[in-house]
Amino acid sequence: MINLLEEESMTVEEFLSSPDIHPKSEYLNGRVDEFVVNSNSHVNIQVRLILILGGLLELKHPSFQLKGETFGIKTAGNRIYMPDITVIPAGGDHELSIPYEGGIEFAAEILSRHSVYKDTRVKYLDYLKHGVKEYWIVNPDIRIIDVYLLEDGKYVSRNFVAGEIIDAGMFAADGIPVDLIYDRTLSVIEFMNHQRNT
Repeated sequence: MINLLEEESMTVEEFLSSPDIHPKSEYLNGRVDEFVVNSNSHVNIQVRLILILGGLLELKHPSFQLKGETFGIKTAGNRIYMPDITVIPAGGDHELSIPYEGGIEFAAEILSRHSVYKDTRVKYLDYLKHGVKEYWIVNPDIRIIDVYLLEDGKYVSRNFVAGEIIDAGMFAADGIPVDLIYDRTLSVIEFMNHQRNT
């Protein structure tokens, strides 16, 4: 990761047009925060979330679409982030809008050693200002999912731990077990088959 305090400043335009910047890098206050290789745990959780949430969007929420970590979003203050998962309204030319500046229904970040402060403070505040309707902070170390829902300009939080069902936010009616996200022995296919039949 680049040390944000020591690097020279660049404009948003320079960031977006530079061929030398990794596609998963983020832009904060004139500085580039380069992509850091995530742990196997991070990647496994991200894949499970993409399968679960993407499947639920396709089955039950077709007016939305899921985007992965290379989908850049621009928030107020010219910051560009690459959330681990983003949900936006379906349709339109989102692929042509780089970075995406429209409304965001849902963003999720999976914490890692190097991202705790940025994900829990910096992005939390920027997503709140930008009006991201739902923000999940997924903590693999303690197997908790913090769900923040935008209500009257503030985030209201709910915390979900192992053994619980996520019953808040966009996916409240879908009954996602926290364990399904973290435990690779539980079948996402069985969960999706059950969802298909309900």
